[in-house]
Amino acid sequence: MRAVNAQFQPLAADKIRIEVIDPRGRPLVPAPVLDRDRGRATEYFGNFRVAFPGRYRIELTVPDTNDKATSEIDVLVPQREFASLTQDVPALKTLVDGTGGGYFTPAEAGKLPALIPSAGEEFVIDQRIKELWDRPWMLWLLVGLLSLEWLLRKLLKLA
Repeated sequence: MRAVNAQFQPLAADKIRIEVIDPRGRPLVPAPVLDRDRGRATEYFGNFRVAFPGRYRIELTVPDTNDKATSEIDVLVPQREFASLTQDVPALKTLVDGTGGGYFTPAEAGKLPALIPSAGEEFVIDQRIKELWDRPWMLWLLVGLLSLEWLLRKLLKLA
């Protein structure tokens, strides 16, 4: 983006803030900032990420005025997948060549479990973990406490 002051001289600012309005009419937060190009004093550059396709409006407040410079861009979803509905096997094989992986057709997918090394480890617990609730005296303690509560309620005529 090229930005100059009212006398068509380069701006003094190294960064300028722009407003980007999404297709729903909401501004992007935080507002994108453009940095000055070191090679060209009047040129600024920057980027922003769009969330969904549609028409985005970019607004820049012109320095020393209340005017706004406005531009619009249309964001489209790539249609590359729909250009050819067949699987591009040579491109997929080229894609996995440098990775150490391989390309498998659906018929060859049954071989995959044998090719994946097992990362499981077997370990033995040498003692049986005994929970507090597994101990017989805990049952008798709970029965005794509940019986004591019942007896006290009966004696104090609270039941």
